[in-house]
Order: sequence, then C-alpha cells, then structure tokens
Amino acid sequence: MKIKTSLFLTVLLFACTIARSQDKIYMPFFQIENMHWEYQMSAAKIFKNYVNDINKYTLILPETKDTTYPKESFHQTILNAKTAGTKYFIIAEMNALNDVMIVSMTMYNTSDSSKVWNDLLKARTPDDLDPILQRLAKCLGTDKKASVDGDIYSVTNYDSKPLSKVNTSVNFGVAISGAYCFVNKVSNQTPAGFGLLASYDARDVIFDLQGDFLFGDIKMYGVRISGLYPFKSSKNTPYIGGSIAWSGTTLSSNDNSYYSTSHSGGGLAFYANGGYIFNRNSTVNFRVAGSIIIPTYKTDDNQVPLGLMMNVAILF
Repeated sequence: MKIKTSLFLTVLLFACTIARSQDKIYMPFFQIENMHWEYQMSAAKIFKNYVNDINKYTLILPETKDTTYPKESFHQTILNAKTAGTKYFIIAEMNALNDVMIVSMTMYNTSDSSKVWNDLLKARTPDDLDPILQRLAKCLGTDKKASVDGDIYSVTNYDSKPLSKVNTSVNFGVAISGAYCFVNKVSNQTPAGFGLLASYDARDVIFDLQGDFLFGDIKMYGVRISGLYPFKSSKNTPYIGGSIAWSGTTLSSNDNSYYSTSHSGGGLAFYANGGYIFNRNSTVNFRVAGSIIIPTYKTDDNQVPLGLMMNVAILF
C-alpha cells in the first residue's frame, strides 16, 4: 500500500512539473512611451507577482537593470523566449497620451509566433495601474478580456475601490431649456430658451454656475449656483442636487382686459435638481436634467411663479 501511494505521489508530482514547465511565459520589460523609465520595470515586476500568485503561468522577466531596458525587437523576444524554454511570450506596452495612460498586452506562441491573447486598458492616474495589472493577470490567456465591460476607466472599481478620476476638472457648456410655470391668466405657460453653464467637477461633488434665459408669454431669467451629488463613480451616473439663485419672471398675455402691461417680479429662488450625466470622464460630456423651481418672491400681480424646468446640456 505504501509503495502504491508513493508511486502515485511521484507520478502526480512529475505530471505537475511537466504541466508547470509548459505554462512558462517570457516577457521583456514594458515598452514605454512618454513615461518615466522606472515604470518599465516596476510595473513588470508587479504584474509578474500577480501572474505567479494565480498559479496558472510562471512569468519570466529579463535580468534586472538599473536603467531603462532596451527595446527588444520581435525577433529578439522570440529568441529569448526559446532560450528561456517558455511556451509563450508577451509583448507589453505602456504609453502616456495627454492625461491617459494606455496599457496593452499581447501573448504569442513561442513555437510559431501566433497570437494567443491580447487586451488593453486605460488609466487616468498612476493609482489605476495596480488594479489594471491585477485584471490583466486574471484574464491572461483566457477568453475573457478585462476591457469587455465597455468602461475602461472603471478599472479601479476592481475589489470595490472607487474610481481614480482626475481630482478636478472644469467644463463649459450650453443647454437647451424648457419650462412649465404654474401661473394664471397667461396664454402659454411653457417658455423655452437656453442656458450657459460652467461646471467644476471635484469627483465626489460637482459645482455649477448656470445662467438661464427663457422666452415666451412667460419670461424667466436667472443665475444659479448648484451643488450636485453623483451616485456613482463611473462615466455614466445619475445625480441629485440643489441650487440657490437670483431670478426674475415677467408675465404677459394677449388678453388686454387683464394684462394692459406686463407683470414682473424677482428675487431669491431655490431649485431641487436631478438628472443623468453621460461620459463624465470624457472631454465632452452630456447631461439631461430636471428642476423644481421654488421662488421666494411674487410678481406684482401677487402670483408666485412656481415652475418645472428641463435642460439638455453639452459640456466641453
């Protein structure tokens, strides 16, 4: 019985050793563009640790140097992979473009240089790099891709981490606006117009400065300061918020028996806001918003111009 058990363990160990040797991968250090040379080796070593911890592959890197590692040609990488006795090799690149860092990997068969797997993710800040490498290591050599969710900036949501977005960003935009005003003795209670918008996005909260100008039988105008709270850190998210504004309203009508002149009023108003942001992390983003307008003033015919407003905005 002991002999059979010993023989079984020996065969199992031999099989695991063979399987292990077939799963070796050679990867030169990252090819980098517009980035500090230390990222070339530090990122590769971190990626190696994640790959080896999964125990599916053994990643082999070149000998460590204290300076930037020279870019290997594709042919030289094949020769190095064959010398290292690996079944696969990886070409990995990191390229910084404006405020975005692009990380891409492609894995090949060493025997015939055929492509086995590839993937690409983007990072907004260096804080995104670690979760990117974790996701790439988990998807390495599989049918899955770390980028298949369509939101390549959500990489730091990995392991429930918040989005590492640019801490602050400033956008300017225009809006098409429409409203409904709850007043009496006016022929058309739905003015329409436009808005001008400046937005300061601090990731956890958004501050807006907005001017609204609506025209019709009811003229509405005002300048408001808003605080908005996004529900999610992803590029598309709903939000809620509130505004304080100085605004004015002018009422007019074709009914001369009542409006021989227009009736106006102005003062402080409050807004309850809600909406949805699209492509928040992009240089161009869109908003659909709705507001409840609560004035603290009355027009000179003693009406309080409560209203509802809709905005569709584009910001740059």
